Amino acid sequence: MGNDKALVTAVITTHNRSNILRKAIESALNQTYKPIEIFVVDDCSRDDTKNVVAAYSAINYIRNTKNLGGARSRMKAARLAKGKYIAFLDDDDQWRPEKIERQVNVAEASDENLAVVTCSAEVHMEQYSFLLRPKMRGRIRSQVLTKDFNTVPSCHLFIKSIFDEIDGYDFDLPAHNEHDIWMKMAEADYYTERIIEPLVDIFETGHPKMMSNYHKRKESFGLFTEKWYAKVLNWHGNWHGKKLFNQYLCRIYASSAALSSYNGNPVAALGFMLLAFKYILPCSLNGRVSLKLFEAVVWLIVPQSNKHQLKFRVQRLSGTVDK
Repeated sequence: MGNDKALVTAVITTHNRSNILRKAIESALNQTYKPIEIFVVDDCSRDDTKNVVAAYSAINYIRNTKNLGGARSRMKAARLAKGKYIAFLDDDDQWRPEKIERQVNVAEASDENLAVVTCSAEVHMEQYSFLLRPKMRGRIRSQVLTKDFNTVPSCHLFIKSIFDEIDGYDFDLPAHNEHDIWMKMAEADYYTERIIEPLVDIFETGHPKMMSNYHKRKESFGLFTEKWYAKVLNWHGNWHGKKLFNQYLCRIYASSAALSSYNGNPVAALGFMLLAFKYILPCSLNGRVSLKLFEAVVWLIVPQSNKHQLKFRVQRLSGTVDK
């Protein structure tokens, strides 16, 4: 390729993490692919984020005057993006140097039905690491409720025109925006491609996550169901659509129970377990749900100091851990 290579927009969102933001920025600057325009959206941080960003002349800096959350912050930059492609990077994640180049090459070789190229990520815990691999490839609608999302915003490269067409991230959901955007791509009947190799590093730093907030998660699941349930039945027919959606909710609630239990929130864990059991009988218990419910019970009784090593063993047993 010559100088006519497509522009890629990179959007980094951050909130009160100036101590780790620099590495995220440098991972975007050090991409082998050029040209890239980079936005940093500061979601009303109270630390020295502005000074960290000021050290890089190539960065477009946006500061929210109040805390807007991840979805609104991403969309604020997306509206200003000039790239043919757009990619999002969380401030505690890092792109490997070839990430954007590999994904653009896949996108350029694909047809007009492609909406997003995703890749694997390596998640670094305190004592071990494991891989998150994308499961979907091809038509999104036929897979979106049957395969585990393993969705990480930092792993995606969207075709910007399609991202705009589906209106990007939904502001009305307090959480669960990532699953929602895949449903939007499914509704428009687009396709996805994947790169199996890990091109993103995720560092679990112990900071609070939206995923651990029980009330916001529960509210979001309800809004998600209201938004998509009837559409899924329309796609797949009443009987099959209802079964698919119930299985999806059962997996989501069981996974949320395990996560809440692991994070030391037994009330949320029990709440999500009860919601999962609501869907077990109509959709039947499967191995994935059984494992997550088992994890939720185990984390309730295991001391916090022993959870990391035991989680490593559980994930190794289930084939998740690669090293």
